[in-house]
Amino acid sequence: MSPPVASLRPGYMIGSAPSGWLPFGGSMHCPACGTQGPTNARFCYSCGQSRPEGPTPAHLPDQDMLVVATVVTVMVSGTHVADGVPALLAALVATATEAEGLIVQQDLDRLVIAFGALDPRDDHAVLAVTTTLALQAIIESWQPESAGGDGLVRLGIHSGPVWAERRHGALAVAGTTLHHAWQLALQAKNRQILISEPTCRLVREQVHTAPVPQVLDRSIEAPIAVYELGARRLPSPPAWQTHSPLIGRQRECEQVRTMAAQLRGGHGGVIAITGEAGLGKSRLIAEAKHDLGDDAPSAWLEARAQAWATLRPNGLFADALAALFDVTGEPPLVIQARLAQHMHDRDHQVPCESELPYARRVALLAHLFGVPLSEPSDVGAVGDETALALAMFLRQEALHRNGLVLVFDDVQWADEVSLATLLSLMMMTSDIPLLIVLAYRTDVGLSKRLNTAANWFQEIVLSPLNSEEIRALITARLPAVHLSSGVTEELLVHTAGNPYYIEEVLKALVESGGLPSDGDMWMTTGRFSLPKTVREAAMGRLGNLTPPQRRSLQVASVIGRTFTAAMLRDLLVDAWQDLALAELTRSDLLVSIGDGRYVFRHNLTQEVAYATLTETERAHWHGAVAGWLERQHGHHLSEIVELLAWHYVRAGDGGRPQALGYLMKAAERAMQQGAPQTALHHWQDVLALGKDHFLPDAARARVLSQIGEAFLLTGQTDQAVGAYQAALVLLGSAEQAVVQRKPGADLATLEGAPNNVKNM
Repeated sequence: MSPPVASLRPGYMIGSAPSGWLPFGGSMHCPACGTQGPTNARFCYSCGQSRPEGPTPAHLPDQDMLVVATVVTVMVSGTHVADGVPALLAALVATATEAEGLIVQQDLDRLVIAFGALDPRDDHAVLAVTTTLALQAIIESWQPESAGGDGLVRLGIHSGPVWAERRHGALAVAGTTLHHAWQLALQAKNRQILISEPTCRLVREQVHTAPVPQVLDRSIEAPIAVYELGARRLPSPPAWQTHSPLIGRQRECEQVRTMAAQLRGGHGGVIAITGEAGLGKSRLIAEAKHDLGDDAPSAWLEARAQAWATLRPNGLFADALAALFDVTGEPPLVIQARLAQHMHDRDHQVPCESELPYARRVALLAHLFGVPLSEPSDVGAVGDETALALAMFLRQEALHRNGLVLVFDDVQWADEVSLATLLSLMMMTSDIPLLIVLAYRTDVGLSKRLNTAANWFQEIVLSPLNSEEIRALITARLPAVHLSSGVTEELLVHTAGNPYYIEEVLKALVESGGLPSDGDMWMTTGRFSLPKTVREAAMGRLGNLTPPQRRSLQVASVIGRTFTAAMLRDLLVDAWQDLALAELTRSDLLVSIGDGRYVFRHNLTQEVAYATLTETERAHWHGAVAGWLERQHGHHLSEIVELLAWHYVRAGDGGRPQALGYLMKAAERAMQQGAPQTALHHWQDVLALGKDHFLPDAARARVLSQIGEAFLLTGQTDQAVGAYQAALVLLGSAEQAVVQRKPGADLATLEGAPNNVKNM
């Protein structure tokens, strides 16, 4: 359907109309205020008085008619966007025309669309706002969040009487309703949709609205209240069961429960749950805990590695301790005080079988949270002592509580120091009631390392669901849905038995309206396009979101797997943020975990949301997140230097100075924690990030000196010699010849030159 050709004549806005157009005209007076209004009005547009339905007037083919319509005005301004405006308006016109809107005016800076004037209908306002939300999505893609410049695209919607005149197939539209929609667009901010109170009355059941300070001034008449249009209210899904039985994992679930039950006998063990993304590793653990009920151990600690966790030594255990004491985000000294009191009590309840004194154990564990060690320590000794302090702490907890379950999820992202500590802990699980449950994506090498470290080790390898289990999953999730045999067969063949894949396809069908109702049942008609991969299925879910919801999910993906509503609200400065989070939770993309905190339902959702951002957008939001963290933590940045380094490294050139600074601090902290290998990686990142003369020679020499020291501590003598030599070359030192030795030189031969470099 081609859009009507728009033009103007004095006093009217004109568009073409099909020859079969049947006007619904006439007028009536409001019994409350006497104002003349259209007979198809549902309330008086002057005083708001509800009106009963009146008789349908006779067909008036060739005269002015008073009808109720909803008018949408799109205003475009800004010098830098002029070249792209025609293409934008063409896309908007095509979308509006497809939705049966009448293009009343189309200029380079304005688009006016009327709904209900061409074909009078009761749902003209709902059709107008839902179409405008679609227009907003087009504008969002044309003008992304991170784009700068002075471009403005503003939208206004007003419902009210319009005079329509049909002459020889042409429809002329006039009235103050057109002017009011234009006024609203002028008052709107960039990409904001403002609607009048009359429109709000007609659509409040279908969309979310929020009052704004502006009013619509009508000269001698009372002003009209103005609202901001938000997302469409999602319809209730067709009997979608958020909580359904775990399908196809009964045997594996029983294995976890059996191991947990052995804790009462004083024995523990290690379980590794492995499999590809989407097979249900985390769900299996949660289901096993739920099934244990009152028999579940009183101490059940969970920690999840995130992508940036490789930067932080023993990060998994720091997160587990933070969960135990509920001190996430607390200042380091507060954490130290709680640790000290707790460990003092435990020492009196369960004797500590360690040569490390109480004060030293407290200091080592507090050091994981950024509290400096009061006494200088040998780098190698600190690492060993920290692992021992953690082992003693967990041993006391397990014995005192008569059972402790330690769950580590997404171990594929854990730092090397955490893995080393984990391996040492596993050796003592057969003698104390400590059960360690690990979940990670298939990694044969990691499984072999774990298997050699524990006597009571079990690996549960999750396999895809079979055809019978897939059918059971569909029935459990959508019990009121009857899928055609063709659709079921496609799910069986193409999803490879991946439960996440299957559920995302089903949810996409629900959200896109692909499951029409047939009485009490819902069914698909014919075939549909099935996503080819798990990631494509997740991408399809994101495609069904409104622009505010999609933007919220994208920015949250930059923050991490877990985030807070307050943080997202501050970053986006969006009045609709809480609403977007509520809808995303309802859509099962996010999970609310209390206290304003949210977590992505699945890692893949976060990864796909992040992938939809451009490189420029990622850099912008990583920098914004890092800046927010700095402001919130103030003088307590020491505990999050690794996280800040992670974000600033990804913030592009604008974040390079901060990235270098935090990487250096992270490297120094790793050395203090006895993790020279981690420190080595940080120093090497500093060197790579400071290329192109960003670091002066003196600073590069210091970094090379630190790299040399880290190589020495990890037993890589040849590499240490090379690093020290490179440092001296940069300095142009006369002592350069001191370290010109063959690779593999004895450590003693390096004395002298390294000290000179270190003391620069």
